[in-house]
Amino acid sequence: EGPYEAVAVVEFGPAYVMSSQALTDPSDWAARKIWVPSEDAFSQSLNAINLQTVLTPSKRVRSNLKRGVVDTVIVPTTGAVIKRWHTRIRNVFDVPFVYSYGIWVLRDDALEALSAEERKAMRDQLSVVCRDLGAAIRGRNDKAREVLNRYGVTFMAPNAEMDEQWRKWAVALRGHLDAERQPSPDIQEALDKHLESCR
Repeated sequence: EGPYEAVAVVEFGPAYVMSSQALTDPSDWAARKIWVPSEDAFSQSLNAINLQTVLTPSKRVRSNLKRGVVDTVIVPTTGAVIKRWHTRIRNVFDVPFVYSYGIWVLRDDALEALSAEERKAMRDQLSVVCRDLGAAIRGRNDKAREVLNRYGVTFMAPNAEMDEQWRKWAVALRGHLDAERQPSPDIQEALDKHLESCR
């Protein structure tokens, strides 16, 4: 919508809740100060399940982790290492919170300058580039996890209480999505089947 068109998607992989503080039980989570880069549907969803968010530019996150302005981030493992946030992280809740991705967009007027054949060739090439980039990032996520381990970061599996709370939050977050963001019934059915097979 608007003067841009999405032409390709690149995967950044699963993002995890990482904190300098405890993430053992629901009361820990209620006390956390979670960094968000903007006030959008994601931050509103976190607030809707009574989690506290702190809006601040990403370039200030590391210093804010040091000062305690924020104590928790939701980020892929590679992102945490690249930004050097891992030096302030002690605990990772070892369940993916969201799957992160980027969208490659181009201005409409740039696309209109290309012929239909050129647009197809450009989209095909970008699709290959983004596929390869996504595969490389997934590999780096595994290596970044090793870096976090070397820094003494604890990857915490959910206990029974957190597992129950996690499921409640998932239902609440899904219900919080407005009609425009709700998956179609067919897609939701496919997602539910995939989730059930993973469980």
